[in-house]
Amino acid sequence: MKRDSPPFLLLGTPVVHSLSPAMHTAAFHAIGRDNHYLARETTQETLEIRLDEIRRGEAGGANITVPLKHAAFHCMDEVSESARRCGAVNTVERLADGKLRGHSTDGEGFLKSLSAFPLPKTALFFGGGGAAISVARTLQDAGVTAVWFTVRRRAEVQTALQDRIPGAWVRSFEDPFPVEPGPDTWLIQSTPLGTGTAVEGPDGEAVRRKIASWLPETCAGAVAVDLIYYPEHTPFLHEAEKRGCLPVSGLGMLVYQAMASFQIWTNQCPPETVWWTAARDALAQRQG
Repeated sequence: MKRDSPPFLLLGTPVVHSLSPAMHTAAFHAIGRDNHYLARETTQETLEIRLDEIRRGEAGGANITVPLKHAAFHCMDEVSESARRCGAVNTVERLADGKLRGHSTDGEGFLKSLSAFPLPKTALFFGGGGAAISVARTLQDAGVTAVWFTVRRRAEVQTALQDRIPGAWVRSFEDPFPVEPGPDTWLIQSTPLGTGTAVEGPDGEAVRRKIASWLPETCAGAVAVDLIYYPEHTPFLHEAEKRGCLPVSGLGMLVYQAMASFQIWTNQCPPETVWWTAARDALAQRQG
């Protein structure tokens, strides 16, 4: 086994709840490498410091999570087509000369996690951050014709979102629901709301009430996806399922985007069972 290998990093905030260290460390061990994967709390002010560590070879690469995916895009020496099209980076690759290339594997991971379902006609996002844009771009490329974003500050972000996702519609949370959700609709929750919040208890009740105001009374047959994976059954999925949706956890997207990142860094990838076992074991520990 190779020794003294540099770690790989997860950069963002908060990252204390992340399952990524458990998954990637298990994957490195599965291919006979002793690299570790470390979650590092990172802000806009400290992002460049962390990226310079990678340039110097003190770290082998990184994943980028909220709220730094857009900022990381502008720090790269070059970007892949997937990152360029969505203007966000979730994977940092260190090249042989120390330069950094940014990639986006969120959309790829999302689509693979939903492979059991036919593509919808309409995808409606709650939130418009880097992961949502990456997923929306991937869905458009796959043939989804109607994309909606629901955001808090429509006037501030509408132009930027429509530049990234041509033809998308942007609405606020207070606007009437724009479609009647059914089997040809995917509802995608991409805000941080509900992270670490159990459905039961006062916190869960408050989050459920807020989410209930987002949704129409019935969504029979629609697919509801929460990009949050902790807890696995989120308040959003709880409320969507009550209205007739088919609930899908964000755990699959996490696993498949991680596998794609690992392939970029190592040109190898252990079997899916390595990733799923590590992810589920770590999630069980988080959820007690």
